[in-house]
Amino acid sequence: IFSCCACGGAEQFRPTWAALRGPMHCFVGVDVGTGSARAGVFDAVGRLLGESSCEVETRKPQPEHFEQSSQEIWCACCKSVRNALAKAGNVTVAGIAFDA
Repeated sequence: IFSCCACGGAEQFRPTWAALRGPMHCFVGVDVGTGSARAGVFDAVGRLLGESSCEVETRKPQPEHFEQSSQEIWCACCKSVRNALAKAGNVTVAGIAFDA
C-alpha cells in the first residue's frame, strides 16, 4: 500500500481472484510526462497486469510561461502507482523504475 501525505493516506483495496494464488513478483514502471503521470505493473515476462494514469495541471500565468507543481506531480505518481497495483491484484513489487 502506497501513501502520500500530501494527497491522502494509504488506501485499502478489495482482494481479487489473484489473492487466492498468492503474491506474484512484479515490476512497476512510472512515466512522468507534461500532461500526466502513468504507471504500469508488469510480470517477469513483460505482461501488463495493471495500468493507471493521472493528469497533471499545467498553469500558464502569462504568455510563453508555464508552471507545474512538483507536489502535484509526486501525488499523481503515487495515485497512478496505487491504482495500477490495485488493478494488478495480489502482487509483490520486486522493482520500480521512473522516467521523466
